Amino acid sequence: MSGLNGKACRLMAVLCDLGGVIALFDEETIRKRLDGVARRSLTDPEVGRAFVEELFRFERGELSPREFFERTDRILEFKIPYEEFVRVWEDNFWLNPEAVEELKRLRGRFRLVLVSNTDPLHWKHIDRRFGVSQLFDDLVLSYEVGAIKPDRRMYVVALERAGVKPYEALYVDDLEENVRTAAEVGMETLLYTPEVSILEALQRRGCPV
Repeated sequence: MSGLNGKACRLMAVLCDLGGVIALFDEETIRKRLDGVARRSLTDPEVGRAFVEELFRFERGELSPREFFERTDRILEFKIPYEEFVRVWEDNFWLNPEAVEELKRLRGRFRLVLVSNTDPLHWKHIDRRFGVSQLFDDLVLSYEVGAIKPDRRMYVVALERAGVKPYEALYVDDLEENVRTAAEVGMETLLYTPEVSILEALQRRGCPV
């Protein structure tokens, strides 16, 4: 098939990031919320580095939610119990309606696969609140795969789930390093910002949408 510009469309799948594309968040707000319930601050470089190391382990599925809390408690010295921490940790996202509407238009025309660095608390909260999983044919979640982007394993698994070759997929992400790895794997890519359109990116590649 060909699009409005006469190019032949060879894309059969759209692989899409979650945070910064579909579910939006503000890192500074999250930091302030955590600082507000802890005795030590993430603005301390040593504390921040130690916290990020544990977060990456959590997103790779190496820690359970309670283990993540216990290990970060030793770093930040929380003033709240686990149950309150979960509420503070989960509720930091809002939906990007433009991206959601574009994905809805692509349902049934392309294989849609979510490819996300996330943890079980964030993912379950986002999906419960916004129903994100209903937009996609399959989900590639870092804590289930055991790897985080830009590790190539995430992209390989996503292509396998989509059932396509790299050149048959458009990869959408808001982080340059993740987009760069997808391009190295052989995919078409789109660096997502609020000003860009997934539909227009497909149209430029000859895909009618």
